Amino acid sequence: MPFLALTPLFVAWFGVGQMVKYVIIGYAAALPMYIYTYAGVRNVDRKVVEAARGFGLHGFRLVTRVIVRRRRPICSWPSASAWVPAFSD
Repeated sequence: MPFLALTPLFVAWFGVGQMVKYVIIGYAAALPMYIYTYAGVRNVDRKVVEAARGFGLHGFRLVTRVIVRRRRPICSWPSASAWVPAFSD
């Protein structure tokens, strides 16, 4: 569904005011951040993950020490560019 089609629904649900502005900006910013985070996690080199498992990292430690750090370059620019409209009035 196109984003502009949801704007009248947001106005009907949240009324006219600042809350609608925050909801629309949050919705518009969340989608690119989700897409690029998913792409970043999926593109972590499997050899690095297997090497980390060989060193004994599993579960939460594997995610925080390897996957999050390796996906960071892919995910940094969409979060910065998605939140720019939130601070422009």
